Amino acid sequence: MEDRKVDELLLKMDAFIENIKKSKESSKQFLQDAGIVDKEGDLEDRYKDICIPQELV
Repeated sequence: MEDRKVDELLLKMDAFIENIKKSKESSKQFLQDAGIVDKEGDLEDRYKDICIPQELV
């Protein structure tokens, strides 16, 4: 991929991330759309048993 196209893609990704971070609602909506949490904000079953080291929480 050309450097210019990579730069354009990175800018679009940065804008997308900034949009997600704008509010709790937009963050929750992103996680719902990705299938990570349900409408109540609870982890979907397939993610409940993932081990996350406590020092990262």
